[in-house]
This record gives sequence, C-alpha cells and structure tokens, in this order.
Amino acid sequence: MADVWKEIERLQANLQRTQHSSTKQKLSERNCIEILMKLQEMNLLDVMHSSDGKEYLTPKQLTREIKDELYMHGGRVNMVELQQALNVDYSHIEAKCNDLVKSDRKLQIIYGQIIERSYLDRLAEELNDNLQSCGQLTIAEVSKTYDLPGEFLIPELMARLGSIIQGQMDKHRKDSIYTEAYVASHKARIRGLLSAVTRPTTFQTLSSQDLPLQLLFSIVEELIKEGRIRGQVVGGRSEKSTFLPNIHTETQNHWIDNFFAQNNYLEYDAVYRLGITDAKSYLKRRLEPSKTKPLFLKTVCVGWSLIDQVVASIEEALSNGEWTDISVLLPSSFSSEDSNQLLHHIQRERLKQTGSVPGVIFADTIIASQSFVDSCLKHFDGMIKGKADKDAKKASVFALTEEERKEYSGQTAVLSKKADKKDERRKKAFEGSGSIKRSGDGGSGIGGREVKTKGKDKKRTKWKKEQEMQEDKPSRNQQHQQEETSFMDIDEITDVLRDRHNDCPEAFLEELGAKLHRPLTAAYQSAVKSVFLLSAQQMKEKQKALTKKADEFDSLDRSSYKSRRQLEEEINAMWSKTRLFMEALNFFEGEVSGVLQKHLLATVCTDITNSLFMLTANEFLSGVEIDKEINAEVRIKLLSRFPNNVKPSLTRLNNSLVGRIIDEFQTALTDATSRDVCDVMLKSGDKKRDRQVSHSHKMSHLQQLREESNPALVLHIATLVIFQSVTGTMLNAPGKVVPNIINRLQSFLDREVFLNLISYQELVLKHLTLFNNDGDKVEIGEVEQKLNENLDEIKQLATTTKKKQAN
Repeated sequence: MADVWKEIERLQANLQRTQHSSTKQKLSERNCIEILMKLQEMNLLDVMHSSDGKEYLTPKQLTREIKDELYMHGGRVNMVELQQALNVDYSHIEAKCNDLVKSDRKLQIIYGQIIERSYLDRLAEELNDNLQSCGQLTIAEVSKTYDLPGEFLIPELMARLGSIIQGQMDKHRKDSIYTEAYVASHKARIRGLLSAVTRPTTFQTLSSQDLPLQLLFSIVEELIKEGRIRGQVVGGRSEKSTFLPNIHTETQNHWIDNFFAQNNYLEYDAVYRLGITDAKSYLKRRLEPSKTKPLFLKTVCVGWSLIDQVVASIEEALSNGEWTDISVLLPSSFSSEDSNQLLHHIQRERLKQTGSVPGVIFADTIIASQSFVDSCLKHFDGMIKGKADKDAKKASVFALTEEERKEYSGQTAVLSKKADKKDERRKKAFEGSGSIKRSGDGGSGIGGREVKTKGKDKKRTKWKKEQEMQEDKPSRNQQHQQEETSFMDIDEITDVLRDRHNDCPEAFLEELGAKLHRPLTAAYQSAVKSVFLLSAQQMKEKQKALTKKADEFDSLDRSSYKSRRQLEEEINAMWSKTRLFMEALNFFEGEVSGVLQKHLLATVCTDITNSLFMLTANEFLSGVEIDKEINAEVRIKLLSRFPNNVKPSLTRLNNSLVGRIIDEFQTALTDATSRDVCDVMLKSGDKKRDRQVSHSHKMSHLQQLREESNPALVLHIATLVIFQSVTGTMLNAPGKVVPNIINRLQSFLDREVFLNLISYQELVLKHLTLFNNDGDKVEIGEVEQKLNENLDEIKQLATTTKKKQAN
C-alpha cells in the first residue's frame, strides 16, 4: 500500500514539473503576421487592418459595425466619422459603404454621408410639421437647415408630397412648398384685387415678402384660365411684367377706333401716351385687318380717304400746270418727313398705274408740275441771250468741244510764245547735250555725275521752275475765264424766281433755283458755242500753218525727258514714302495685310518702277520716245530692248509688282538700283526727313478733306488721317479696307470717337447698298441727309483726334 502511494506522489510531482516548464516550439508575433499575409496572398483569408495595425477585421464585421453606427446616428452618418469611430482606414470605409448602397436600395451616399430612407421619412415629417404651422417652406431654407443639397432634396420631397408632406410645390421653379390653405388665401386676395383694377398693374406692386413672384404668376395664370379675372399678362414671368385688364384694352381700342374713324389719321405719340410702347406695330395689328388698310408713315398712319383728298388736290394742280403744298391739306401733327413720304408714295402709285411720274417734289411738302418747271426756265431765255452776246469773247474757248478746246489752246500758246521759242529750244538742247555727254563719258557712277553736272543742274532747276510757273498761269487764267463765262449762281436764279413768283415759299424757290442751275448753265454754254462756233472755225483755218509748227513743238516737248538727277530725286522721294507706308503694315495681319501690300505695290511702287525704267531708257536707249505715262505694256517693250546686264534685275522688279508681298519688291528694288545695274543711290532713313514727309502727307490729306464733300471719300480720308495721328505711321489703303482699319483703331481711340466712326461707316454702307440696289428714294434721301449732317463732325474728328491717353 505504501508503494502505491509513493508512486502516486511521484506522478504528481512529474505533472507539476511538466506544467511549470516552458515549451520550446513557440510562434512569435512577426511569424503570425507573416502567416496572415501569406494566407491573404493565397486568398485563403479575407481580413483588413485597423488604423493602428493592432487588430484585424473581417468584411462582415466591418459591415455589421457600419450598420450599427448608422443606427446609432439615426440613419445618417458621415463616412469621416465612421473612420474615426471604427478605427479603420477611410478607403475601406468608402469601399464598404459603396457596396452597401449597391446592395441595399434604402441607403444612398450624398456628399460623403450615408443616409437611410428612414431618416428621410423622419425629415419629411419634421418639414410637414413646420409647413403646416408656417404655410410655406423654401428649399433653400431646408437645404441650409439640414445641410443637404437642393438637387437631392427636391426629388425626395416631391416623392413624399401628398403622403407624408401635406402640401404642393411650385410647378415652374420648384423652389418652394406651400399648403393648400396658404395658396387659397392668397388666391382669393389676388382674385379680388385684379378684379377691381382698371389700368395696367405691374406684378412687382402685387408681390410681397409672403407671396413669391413666381407663385403670384402661377395664381394669376390659373385665375385667367378659369375665367375668374379678365385680362392678360404682358412681359413674361419677370419683375417688369404687367397685368393688363381687358377693360383697359377695350377702352384703348375703342378710343383708337373712334379717333381714326373720325379723323382718318392717328399719331404714334398719341397711342404711346395711352400706354402702348410699340405704337406702330400695335396699329398694324389693329388696323391692317380692316377693309381699308391705312398707310403707315414716319410718325402717323393715315387713312385712304385723306390720301384721296391729297391726290385730288395734286391732280388738279398738275393738270393746271401749277404747284401745290400738301402741308395745308394735312393736319398739323404731320411732320415734313411724313408729307415727303406721302408724296413719294403717291408718285409710286401713279407710276404703277400710268407709267409716268406726276410732277417734281420740292421742300418735302410741295409738288410742282413739269410744265411749271419748264415755264420757269423760259423766264431766263432773254437773259441767256443777252449774257451770251456780252460774254461771247471771253467764253469762246469754253464754247468748243474738248478736242477743239485743246487745239485752240495750242494755237494760242503758239502765238503767245512765238518770240521765246528759240530760247526754249536752246535750253532743251542744252539739257539734252548734258545727258548725252554724261552717258557717253564712260560709266554712270555717282561721282562722275556730280562732277559733270554740278553747274548745269542748277540752270536746269531754275529753268524747270520758270516752266512750271508758265504752265500754272494758263490754268489759272482758264479757271478765271470759266468762272466769268458761267451764267448765274443759285442765289441769283432764286432772286429772279422770287420776283416772278412772290407767292411761293422761300424753301420751294431755293430748291427750284438749285434744280434749274444746271439746265440754265447748259443752255447758256450752248448759246455761247452757237454764237462763236463760226469765229473759232475761221481762226483755225487762218492759223493752219501755225498749227503744224505747234504740233512739232509739242512733239519736241513730249520727246524730252527728265535729267538723271531729277529722276533719282523722284525715286528717293517715293521710296521714302514707301518705307513709311511699310511701317503701318505691322498693325495688320492676314487678308487685310495682303490687300494693303497689293495696293501699295499697285500705286507708289509702280511709280518708282516707272521712274526707274524711264531713267534706264534715257541711259541706254538714246533717241527712243517714251510716252508720258508708262504702263505694264510699255515696260515689257522696254525690257526687250534693255542691255543684258540690267534686264534680269529690272524683270524681277517688274514681276514683283503683280504679287502681294512688299518684301519681294524691296529686294528686287535694291538689286535693280545697285552700282552694277542702274546705279541709283537709295537714301537710308532719316528721322528729320521722315517727319517732314509724314507731316506733308498728313497736311495734304487734311487739305483734301476740307475740299471733299463725298461722304464715302470723307470717311476714307478721315480714317487715314486718324490712323496716322494715333499710330504715328502713314497708311496707303484702298476704300474697301476702311472698315478693317476702323476696327483696328478701336484700342487707340476713345469710345465716343470710335462709335462716331462706326455709326458714320454704317450710314455710308447703307447708302451705297440702297443706291446700288435701286432702293426706296425716300430712305435714300433720309440716309443722305444724315450723312450730310454728320459730315462736318467726321472732318472735325480727323483734325482733332489724338492717341488715347493710357490710364
């Protein structure tokens, strides 16, 4: 027995020792992590780390915890809050929430928040309580209170209207919810108010803080549709919209119909005073459907009974060969433009019916028969004959035809210069011999020319000035003779008509005098020609021998040519202008730049080429007569006769004129003027000389602008002057690019100046379009009047406009 007990105690001791001993095979924390990672790689284990890395969660556990948090937050929780509460990376939270939304239709994510349908139901219940107490809720207020976007709230709330929410939403803007009682109370108030108004009422006065404008529109449209109020809404659904009651419209229509029926005309201003803004369009809709459509003029519409009275008075006056002023037949409210427009309408109708125009219109309101105008011409028959007899001697030259006038002038010149002919020929021979000597003395270098022509050039310059002075005198005398042989000016003709017809209005007489001026002048010149035609013929026969000598003298003048120095000066002067014109091309690009370059090549560059061809012909083609004007055909003929050393360069220069690139011309001109070809020294740019050329160019344009009266040319010249003033560069441009130049000037000009140019440009284009398309004469006259009224303003802008000052 004792042995057994000892054995038991031994076994207990062994067991205790075994229990207290440590095992040798133990897994470390790192081994566990590696095992879990390996299992994840083999897709045998699906777990995720916590944010601190001390725990692992399964997807089911994460789903369970998200649902628990959603429940604890009342059905709405932010995913950022979930990440903090669950201690899991945000990417796992976001991915699991997206999976939950896809699998459960009751959940949805809005702006990083997961929301359950039960939350929206509780939200709708709260909104319904507030709606029943206030009567109105705006989506903006709800969105701000619950921090939810409006585009999310609107469909959710609309789905619960009529069930959880007892109310209705604005059908047009969907920005407010109203109760039936709220809408009904305002509907009753609006119905009573609009049933009582008798004049137009703006919706801005009807709306208030409690009643939004859009709800007011809906209520009014519904009342009109139900027939509870009589009227219409004008102006759409805006604050400026107006409710127009039918009683007001009926009153307006009644007054318009009665006034037009009694007076047979109606002013647009009177209709405007009734509250109708677009009076002309309103009257067209109101009166045109009637049996007799009225005629709509500038400021009034007129019925046909009044027009028939005017037509009857006009026909009576025209049949008696008199004139009539329709302003006395029309009401005082008719303006002169209305009267003029009515007269042109009557003329057009008469032209359609009879094929002839009834009379001539003067001073807007007066129409005179053609027989009356012809009778006024007869008043001057005796005056024409007497003045023709008196001024016949002074006007003999102008009585001839153009060909006869030239011939007569040549004969007179031969007689007056017969004594000085030998001296002039001697001077011409002197200049010609200098040129021949220069070309025959080996080379045409610059130094050689300066040595051999130093003294002779001064003599030739002095002789040239004397010749120019002699040439100017006949032209001035001729102009003086032209003025002396004119018949009468317009004021004198008007004075004669005033003495014969003292009962006519002054404006009528002035326009009649202007109309008679041209036929009277033609009749007077015809009388002068008939008186002295025989005398001129005798003079031509008497001086037949002298004519032959004069022709020889003229041929000698035509065959003479300018000196080389003169041609070089002309080329350099034109090249200076060309360089300044090329600077302006930097302000343009694309198609406009190409047009400007092509125009520059066709004008100044062509003149440079012609002068260079003339110089070369004088050097190498002695004895060859060259016309005063050189054209492309003449240049081709000259090229065929030029020496081989100059022909290629001048050919390239001539070909560059037909392109659109000014740089090619510049390169060809540099080559053609080199010492080996034409030996012309092109002067480089000089600031002082360039300023003088630019100033002279601008002054020339301003002088031309002061004398010009054509609106299109005035706009063209003014635009070039303004461009030079604001940019400091000269511009040579055709008329078709004037709109492009004005648009380019916008950044350089004050807004008022730019708008004036644009307005005048539109008037010019409108006038050209109407004139080319045979437009309405009345409209053409109106445009011409506006152009003439603004003509001085455009000229003044060209004189005073300067570059816009930078702010």
